[in-house]
Amino acid sequence: MNKVFIGCFMLPAVIMAAFQLKSPTSIPGPQSKDLREALGKWEFIASESTLGFKIDNMWWSSVSGTVGGMKGSAHIKEGITSSELNFSLDANSFKTGIKTRDEHLKGKDFFDVPVYPVIQFKGNSIAEVNKEKRYVLKGDLTIKGKTKPIEVPFDFAGIENNKAVFQGEALVNKKDFNLDEFKGMGTGDAATVTFTVKAKRAE
Repeated sequence: MNKVFIGCFMLPAVIMAAFQLKSPTSIPGPQSKDLREALGKWEFIASESTLGFKIDNMWWSSVSGTVGGMKGSAHIKEGITSSELNFSLDANSFKTGIKTRDEHLKGKDFFDVPVYPVIQFKGNSIAEVNKEKRYVLKGDLTIKGKTKPIEVPFDFAGIENNKAVFQGEALVNKKDFNLDEFKGMGTGDAATVTFTVKAKRAE
């Protein structure tokens, strides 16, 4: 009974971490700027970069949480399309506000953190979506030893205090990484993931 109860609440975090994006979504926030303003190499600032998720529950109100330990770098090239962006997340840092739920998420039923402690993404190209200067980053995501190609819609918010700011929002799906335990327990397959990344010039 306890396992089922915890599982019902755990699914939102599981879905978030799957990170398999659907089609690009409309991204709220400031008007996106031309990514060519950020040409060069950048390093993520972990303490100022955030990634969160939210999912609606059929029986309760929506559940949200965060994932920390973001490390990464970007190389924005003149041609834009050949630009690169890589990052990793600490799978041991999932937080949903309930300790038992967080611990279950890290266990063998889900991310099996002792065996797979890191979530990794390697981006190898960027496409400009429309005239509003919105972009899609394409690359490969690895979770729990399984790698899948994904697309990450994002905006470039500009450079503030010598820091490049990237923001995005998209739908994600957990099933592509076999993270669909407790399916049918009252949560959907998709969640909304939002992120803000701040980066400094690489030395």
